[in-house]
Amino acid sequence: MCHLYMGRFFALFEAFSSAFICFACLIFVYIFNYVNSPEWVTKDSIITNQPLKDHVWATYYSYFKDNSDSNIWNFWNLSNSTISVSFSPMISPKNGLYNSTNKAALISHFDQLTYAGIKGIIIPWIGLSRLSSDASSFLDLHIKELLNTAKDYQIKIGIIIPKYEGRTWNSIFQDIESFKSKFITYRNMLRFQKRPVVIIEDSHELPNTLTYLQKVRRSRNDCFFIGSSHEESDLLNGIEDGFDAMTSVSITDSDSWASKSSNWRQIVETFAERGASLIPSISPVSNDNNRNGGKFYQTTWEKAIESQAHIFLINSFNNWFENTSIEFAKSGEKSQLSINNWAENNSTAFIDISKTNILKVKGQKK
Repeated sequence: MCHLYMGRFFALFEAFSSAFICFACLIFVYIFNYVNSPEWVTKDSIITNQPLKDHVWATYYSYFKDNSDSNIWNFWNLSNSTISVSFSPMISPKNGLYNSTNKAALISHFDQLTYAGIKGIIIPWIGLSRLSSDASSFLDLHIKELLNTAKDYQIKIGIIIPKYEGRTWNSIFQDIESFKSKFITYRNMLRFQKRPVVIIEDSHELPNTLTYLQKVRRSRNDCFFIGSSHEESDLLNGIEDGFDAMTSVSITDSDSWASKSSNWRQIVETFAERGASLIPSISPVSNDNNRNGGKFYQTTWEKAIESQAHIFLINSFNNWFENTSIEFAKSGEKSQLSINNWAENNSTAFIDISKTNILKVKGQKK
């Protein structure tokens, strides 16, 4: 009798042991997949149930450093980590030249972005280990301040990887990993289709793109990869190589095939047939550096909306170095606000134009 009970006991023990091992394996697989998920962040920060045409982003240049001369600005050039460029803008931000780590300046920027309806910004990024110690410490401090402020405004942040010496796909993946490892706890990474948004500047210059993108898909380094180029063949090749979307990140309208707004509707349709997207790059200045009182910007917005694109990229919010900013402005030491370089004396004109058109994108009425 005793042997009978012992036999039953061991049989039950083996059954429970097998069930426990199966359960433990399931837990392990779940945790492994969660940790290696390309979403990077917790579910509470994932944007869900957004209208398809509710994605308006702006490039944001976050590397300005003030100078002892109130009319001179320093700008970290990420393409060459040792260079800090000094320049004097023709016209200036409304509140004067600022340090990108200045909290008051950041609050002013996010107030303007929120007023306009811009929900995502794209900042240039390379791994801090590639930078000089001065640049690295400055950018580390600034990005932390930027992320903290953006979280308060529920604005998400994506990255653009600029060209730099020795850039390869392996170094790009290292750059992405370094951003994730340093700033994942802030939980406000910009995503599209639940993947972090990463733009690759001049992506056509990178070899073996198809191989690398196929390798990274469904891994922890998977992203919503956006290629950036100008010529028709480069954009089409980018889609064939596996980019999720392409853009021109251009500051002109007739600079190239991709940046010419009259081509956007055709490109959107062509890309849609291939399961990809064109992101129109909307700039406030024409190729002769003329804003025409805001008319050029408004016309470019109209062409972008007519294209039926799903995502729109304003280039830029505050690139004062290339004079493509829409940030509130004032006359500078070298030049007064005019119909050519702004919209006469209307300091807020380009933010106002942005707001009007973003409301149209969202299907609302002003």
